[in-house]
Amino acid sequence: MNDRELISNLIDSLTNLLRIQKAEDKDAEIENQINIIKAKLKSFGVMVDEIKLR
Repeated sequence: MNDRELISNLIDSLTNLLRIQKAEDKDAEIENQINIIKAKLKSFGVMVDEIKLR
């Protein structure tokens, strides 16, 4: 990963956190962010359905 890609990822992370912070329904926004990340991971062939927190 080069510097530009790293900066872009950090900007995306900050934007997502700010969206959660400003959301009226924080739980819905968090669920939305999770769904977006899962879709991106699946597009790269990463199976995320089996990932669970204990």
